[in-house]
Amino acid sequence: MRAAMNAKGPAGESTFRLVNTEWGFFGIVMSKQGRVEATFLPQPEKQVRRLIASHFPAASEAATGADAFCGQVRDYFRGIKVSWKVEIDWREVSAFRHRVLEACRRIPFGSTASYADL
Repeated sequence: MRAAMNAKGPAGESTFRLVNTEWGFFGIVMSKQGRVEATFLPQPEKQVRRLIASHFPAASEAATGADAFCGQVRDYFRGIKVSWKVEIDWREVSAFRHRVLEACRRIPFGSTASYADL
């Protein structure tokens, strides 16, 4: 799976965390300002680590950071409705991808949408 936001942060400035969810390990890459740069959908731990390393080779693992977001991710994959509160680092995201992600954000909980719908 590809990162939700495919960017390579400046060397040594990014950190990452893995969140163990009901569906597997979810990866979060954060900027030095604590904003989310990329996410990786749940998979076996080794796969998520490999993906993060390939997209963010200089990122180091962090024990803390984005704690509220980590809790929201756990809840979401338990099937609990979440009102996402997360700061996103949009610097490396194209205008088109930003619009797509904003459209995805407006899809109601429990609903689906096709690419054509977006």
